[in-house]
Amino acid sequence: MRNIERMMQNTTGVYNAVSILALDFEKHSNSTEKSLRENMLSLAIPIVILGFYGIEIGLKALLEGQGCKYDHTHDLGGLYKSLSSETNKILEGKIIEPHERFSLERFLDYHQASFVDWRYRWEKEEASLALFSPSAILMVLKGIMDTVAELHQDELVNNRPPEPDS
Repeated sequence: MRNIERMMQNTTGVYNAVSILALDFEKHSNSTEKSLRENMLSLAIPIVILGFYGIEIGLKALLEGQGCKYDHTHDLGGLYKSLSSETNKILEGKIIEPHERFSLERFLDYHQASFVDWRYRWEKEEASLALFSPSAILMVLKGIMDTVAELHQDELVNNRPPEPDS
């Protein structure tokens, strides 16, 4: 099994887990009840950590497919900027066309360290933790998965990544 296929299995698993957590998060997002709002933070932490981990692995799968070497990094913006312009164009088309006001580059730059920051959030001031949107994380993950499927279908089992549970 090639790296790209294994990477996409991880990314798909993350997409499925984040989807489930995001549904519960959204259900409590408008609550005025203090206990439910506090529960949102316990949901936010795995959504952010898993979501940005999945985005990182997906970007690295795209780089691997291009034959590029990448450093051991969690810098999402840097990984994105390392992709070829052709890959960026396909990826942006999967995400931005349906959501015209969304900037993938700005999103990834803004969240370049969210994976690390949220993993070690007890060491940070609350204000330093980036705001996030579960739906934006899922949208980017899905766009990456679709881009990998389009560009590397011959390297994936059955010519596509595993389908996320919706």
